[in-house]
Amino acid sequence: MSVAADMLRNLETINETLPRALHSSADRFTFMIDRFLTAIGAVPASRILDASLYVHKSSQFLALSLPETIDRRKAVSAVLPEQFEIFDGIRNGIGWIGCGSSFSSIGRYALKNNMEFMVVIEDDVKLPKDFYSILKEILDYLSKREEDWDIFSGLMSDLDGAPNIISSEEFGGRTYITIDSMSSTVFNVYNKSALHRLSCWNPMDIDPTTNTIDRYLAGKPGLRVIVTLPFIVGHLEEAESTLWGGISNNKYAPEISRTELKIEAAFAEWLAKLG
Repeated sequence: MSVAADMLRNLETINETLPRALHSSADRFTFMIDRFLTAIGAVPASRILDASLYVHKSSQFLALSLPETIDRRKAVSAVLPEQFEIFDGIRNGIGWIGCGSSFSSIGRYALKNNMEFMVVIEDDVKLPKDFYSILKEILDYLSKREEDWDIFSGLMSDLDGAPNIISSEEFGGRTYITIDSMSSTVFNVYNKSALHRLSCWNPMDIDPTTNTIDRYLAGKPGLRVIVTLPFIVGHLEEAESTLWGGISNNKYAPEISRTELKIEAAFAEWLAKLG
């Protein structure tokens, strides 16, 4: 009798889970077909943004990765922090358009699901061993912060000019500096205001001087970006850039160092003026 009961329970479980599994598989299939058609230019880059982003499990913590870049996918999968889900990034013949489409899709996904913020890492991020505990500290600070903010940035590179320091605050032994600039999407926390801006990004604008996703975000009026020094994460130098094709990430190392020094110098000058 117990065997029969177990079989019936198993059938009930199958009846409950199978429709969900089939629906999830259909959603992924549809997304991947749209993704393929976008990549080969068979449909406009804007079309996939109107469709639903596919994530295996709903989450406010996403790791952006292209399944075609096998080494990078393996690398991020091996260190994927708790709660993070992998999102198969959108491809385009123009790499930075694909990147922008991915982030715009993430912004739309977050707003559709009434999320107040979204944490996104890219698959070439170099995470510290205690990243998860650091992230919890950062989110704790952001939840208690009284000033408006748009983005927390854990890494910046190639920052144009000296940043304007807006404010600073000590919390949990860490100094949080608010500036009006940004220049990287390797690890960011996006507040709802930034998610709205991401959702409005236009993939049909192919001017890289203004419309790469970080430059587009940097153009937001009154932008407030929070950073800490030293930066929270690093960049895997051995990885190959998926934005510009065939370029190694090691070109970014000196840019990251210069940007860190720029912010440090601007902050020191700002503190000196405060007396």
